[in-house]
Amino acid sequence: PVTTMLQYWSAKDLMTNPTRHRIVPKHRCLEDEEVRKVLSEYSCTLDQLPGMLVTDRIARHYNFGKGDVIEIKRHGFSHEETKYYRRVV
Repeated sequence: PVTTMLQYWSAKDLMTNPTRHRIVPKHRCLEDEEVRKVLSEYSCTLDQLPGMLVTDRIARHYNFGKGDVIEIKRHGFSHEETKYYRRVV
């Protein structure tokens, strides 16, 4: 069966690409095996991961769905890369 998903975007939202802003960190959706490794490494469950709303601008841009686990790579003041994980809710 074919499913169709329709998203509504305002003209204002379409004028800029939020992923190209200098302060927006890199986001990527993890594969199932990667999710298992992360949960094992941090000894936690999916429900214990912080949430990211499905309506978040970045989640909408990348079309992340509910239940997806997102890896966010941030650079701090020391310029070291730190990974954070969020579950789309």
